[in-house]
Amino acid sequence: APASVAMVHLLTIGWLTLLMFGALFQFVPVITSRKLPSQTLPLATLIGVEGGLALMVGGFCALGRAAWAESLLPIGGSLVIAALVVGGAALLVPLAAKRPVPLSARFVLAGLAFLLLTVLLGLSFALALTVPAIGPALAPLLADGVTYHALAGFGGWFTLTAIGVSYELLPMFMLAPHERGAIGAAVLWTGAGGFLAAFAAGLAAPIWPAGWIEVLEQAGRLAIGLALGLYLADVVRLYRSRRRRQIELHNRAAIGAFIALGLAIPLAIGAIATDRLAALAPSLVLLLLLGWLSGLGLTQ
Repeated sequence: APASVAMVHLLTIGWLTLLMFGALFQFVPVITSRKLPSQTLPLATLIGVEGGLALMVGGFCALGRAAWAESLLPIGGSLVIAALVVGGAALLVPLAAKRPVPLSARFVLAGLAFLLLTVLLGLSFALALTVPAIGPALAPLLADGVTYHALAGFGGWFTLTAIGVSYELLPMFMLAPHERGAIGAAVLWTGAGGFLAAFAAGLAAPIWPAGWIEVLEQAGRLAIGLALGLYLADVVRLYRSRRRRQIELHNRAAIGAFIALGLAIPLAIGAIATDRLAALAPSLVLLLLLGWLSGLGLTQ
């Protein structure tokens, strides 16, 4: 429904993406010890995202009602993409200059790559819905593409970036070891590889043999589950290894976000195993968007 899609994008772009970029504009200079190339680029990102999102919401609400207003959807989406590219470029300058690249920065780089995939796929949906000349060519994307659009956004962009930020902030405030060792590296590579494999399987489904797609998708799901399980175990290890006896309020509150992520993992596994993913998707979205991502964002 147009109103539902508008609401989802208000939360994912207007709330979480701006929250992430606001945090990263302060976080990246700290972990790289280098300034952003310009302080006007974050402002341009904010204005572009807000303006583009307003046009997108208008375009969503006009779907099936006013043909002239439907064009607001791809126009707004293009403006959002341009603004995010500007913001991403501002972050890449200090990240590219840092050697060696810290683990948290590698998570941010992986997250930004998935953000690009997410918004480009979203723009393809907008064009398929509003431009009749290319609609048929992009129609296969609309069949199952929304699932992989959400996977790249919730998983690749939001979750990998949130993990990277948490790996820096939690040790900082709890006086715990920053070095995450082999577990941290395993979380990065299995997580990024798993999300990429599952995403690629979804896009390649119309052209690759079904057997190959099934193998790639299952491998991606297993890798994602392994990565998130390792991450939660590492978070427990981090809390236990802290040198600060009294845990501050924001890190006590963050435990609720980790619990929400821990609940989402078996729910997702059960939904996939019983072929009830569509029915349980609203519960998963609430746990991930409000419990895990919003919870961690607000507390940190």
